[in-house]
Amino acid sequence: MHGKSPGERLLEAYLEGRQLPFRYESAESGPNPDFWIDDPRCGGAVLEVHEPVFALGAGGAIDPYDVVRRALKRKSRQAGAIAKLERPFVLVLSRTTSDLGFDEYNVPGAMFGDLGIRWAISVETGSPPPGAAPEPIFGGGGRLQTAMNTRFSAVAVVSSFNPTLVEVERAIAERLPPVDRRTKGEGIAVIFDTFKEFQERGIFDPTAERPRLRVFHNYHAEFPLGLEAFGGPYDDQWHVYDEAPDGWVYVQVLSGVEGGRVPSREHE
Repeated sequence: MHGKSPGERLLEAYLEGRQLPFRYESAESGPNPDFWIDDPRCGGAVLEVHEPVFALGAGGAIDPYDVVRRALKRKSRQAGAIAKLERPFVLVLSRTTSDLGFDEYNVPGAMFGDLGIRWAISVETGSPPPGAAPEPIFGGGGRLQTAMNTRFSAVAVVSSFNPTLVEVERAIAERLPPVDRRTKGEGIAVIFDTFKEFQERGIFDPTAERPRLRVFHNYHAEFPLGLEAFGGPYDDQWHVYDEAPDGWVYVQVLSGVEGGRVPSREHE
């Protein structure tokens, strides 16, 4: 009998913490998506957890988009079946078996195309005009396009973090001497002593853990996922912002009210 995978347990903890009613489909039920959400805020969204297996080798070039693109290809048939039900389909990535993390660079790049920068160049000077700024663009290779894979409503990343760690990080940053005036031993001592002090004072709890979602919306989706669907206190959401001065950009459009408590390094 199959139990829930680590990624599935993490997403389950997130849904329970947000009090979002759901139905779980175990592996024994066949190739069905994992979580069916019943809350109206989520528009009947269906979530499929995928835990890519990726190990860093001894060397060589790494394609930062390949793992996510292969996941989109692998789950395309499931997404198509859910599209026939006219429900949003969300592929949820978990880093439980991957040495490569999933972030605001490789996930949108895998979805819409390799990340790049475009400059306006003056014909006369061969240089950017005064005041010109680089424009972020999506290049080739994207798996989600206007006429391809519109069945995916979003790609999300589920992870966990320690909400008490951020206070320790801030204290360490304030207490560390400048890099040019400290030895390696001094830096280690400050870090160790700060963790010990904050734990003794009850500010840092090494066992504290909170799940969160980072949601990257597909702006080509046939059945879009509403921004209110997964707007938890620690969540953030990425979508097209079409009121930018130079047209539109794909940016973080929402951040949870407790987003400042997410430390610089979270547990994926």
